[in-house]
Amino acid sequence: MKKRVEILIVEDYSGNPKINEQEIKKSLSHIGDDIVITRLHLPQWTENKDESDLVGVHVIVREVAET
Repeated sequence: MKKRVEILIVEDYSGNPKINEQEIKKSLSHIGDDIVITRLHLPQWTENKDESDLVGVHVIVREVAET
């Protein structure tokens, strides 16, 4: 079976910290064959701690049947 790596980058419009998609692909290429990156921009957060936990890189790895 083929492994697909799905990356969700959640960041605010400030752009801090800078997340380099090429570095992520390079780092995760040994995990799976197919790497898909989706970038989601959200408005800047308030000081609410619960909301700031969403910002970052989320990784899902799953096996995909070949067709």
